[in-house]
Amino acid sequence: MRFLKLIFTASLLFGIQNFSWTQIAINEIQIWFEDSKESNAISITTNFLSTAEDLVVLNYEISIAAQENGTLKKIDFEKGEFLAAQNLPIPLSIKTIEIADKRKIVLMLEVFQGNQSIVQEEFKWENKGLNFNKAEIAAVEVQKQKDQKENLAKTNINAIEIQPQKKTQKRINNNKIDALEIQGLIIDETRSKIGRDFYEIFFRKWIPPRETNGDFIITIKELPSFGRSSRVSLEVNNQPLGIRNLNPRLEYVEQQVNASIRQIRSYLSQRSKISKDLENEDTSGSGIY
Repeated sequence: MRFLKLIFTASLLFGIQNFSWTQIAINEIQIWFEDSKESNAISITTNFLSTAEDLVVLNYEISIAAQENGTLKKIDFEKGEFLAAQNLPIPLSIKTIEIADKRKIVLMLEVFQGNQSIVQEEFKWENKGLNFNKAEIAAVEVQKQKDQKENLAKTNINAIEIQPQKKTQKRINNNKIDALEIQGLIIDETRSKIGRDFYEIFFRKWIPPRETNGDFIITIKELPSFGRSSRVSLEVNNQPLGIRNLNPRLEYVEQQVNASIRQIRSYLSQRSKISKDLENEDTSGSGIY
């Protein structure tokens, strides 16, 4: 924390005329983890770097969970505030954890600007040198078979749900079937009930912008989380658009769905506009023969 205080003090000495409350973008953030193993412990350093031109005050939370005897339990938590300057690497946290009987360690980082979460990252470490007993091997195999069955059932459900959507589109656009055969794809990669509720509400409410031609794939992917909460990431054509933190309340889940739909529709509309502008520039020519 002394390093962070020095940065903050330096910014006060040289003035804060470049300080900005503008929202930092996710593509202006770099996060990486460094780990080093000692005799009976592992040291994990969490690093942050901003490429934004302005100074930005951010907050962070770090949760650490460890797996012992097949159960993942939270063992540490840290939060703090820091000042991010352009291209200046900041070691947010250095954690040393004993690994004597720990199978796995999961570190989760979340960075906030004000009350808004802007990025989440996780680091996983597995103790490969620890021998598994027969009971643990059997438990892992049972869980693997269970996950395979759930994925198969989920695939079948998605196949059933996609059919009515295509029929509805053809019925509404009876005169434009050829131009609107497929209105994009929505891929479900959720696992929990909360994540599944998010996907189902999204699927039901989603209407693509008129200017799009269906050449997009929306992926709703559930990320690891602690407790009864859930986190889902949104991607359009493999482009990350953000992460939503969910709780079991259905009203809150629906609010997050509505915000996500507005965000994705705006992104697709902007992308379509840029694409059309580029096409017009290519076809207009220079006028010189």
